[in-house]
Parts: sequence; structure tokens; C-alpha cells
Amino acid sequence: ISGSSAPLWLTFIVLGRLMVKKPGSAGIVGASMAMWGIPLGLNHAFGYNLGLYAGTGIAVDILASLPFVKVRHVLGAIAGGMAAHMVKFGFILYAALATSAAKRFIISGIAKSAGQHLLFGAASGLLAWALYWGARRVYNGIKKSS
Repeated sequence: ISGSSAPLWLTFIVLGRLMVKKPGSAGIVGASMAMWGIPLGLNHAFGYNLGLYAGTGIAVDILASLPFVKVRHVLGAIAGGMAAHMVKFGFILYAALATSAAKRFIISGIAKSAGQHLLFGAASGLLAWALYWGARRVYNGIKKSS
């Protein structure tokens, strides 16, 4: 399924921005993900991974910088995941169209793949939001009991 790996990596980019409320934090998480991708075997060149993952992080940072978006709100986190995953989709689409390599999403249909990227992006944002707020509740509970 096109885009189905997003909860495994995009969740952490969005979560990084939720945890560190500084401009550029999601981009830094994405860039570090590209570096960790080398030993973990992401099967792409470092430059490709850097563009892919840092680009998605930068999309989250840009969205979070908009005054009407509250990225720590569930809808803001979902929007961040969706925007970031569409940047990844655009990056892959451009790479596929610029080369002769056929990708699975071209075979299954670009619109269907875009929809799947939106869905998995939303799921990643929702998961990041749940992890962030769950961790805050645990931390506040520990802090009150000590």
C-alpha cells in the first residue's frame, strides 16, 4: 500500500515538532532520520533521504509557523502529518517522472496513491499527537506524586 510506512517514520517527525516548539525542530528530526537511514538500510542515497525526510520535516515546521495552526491540537497535528506526507509524495512523484524508473504508485494510480498518502499522513499526525499528550499526562502524574 502506497505510503503505508509513514506511521513508522513520519510520526516521529511530527512528534519532534510537538515536543520541541522551536522553528526548524521537525526539519532537524527529518535530517537526523536521513542520517540514521544509512545504517538502518533505507535503500536510498543519503542525498535522496536528506531531501525526502528533511523536506517533510520542513513542511511540518512551515505549517506550525502559521498563526492559525495550533500544531499541538489534534487537528493541527493531523494537518502537519498530511502536509508532510504530501511533500514526500511530491518528492517521489517528481523523482519517478524525472527518471525512467517505474514506481508502484504510478502503476496503481497517482490519485489513489495521493489519497493513501493523505490518509497515512493523517494517521501519523494523530499517532504523534496521542503519544505527545499521553507522555505529558504520565509526566505530570509522576511530577505530582513526587
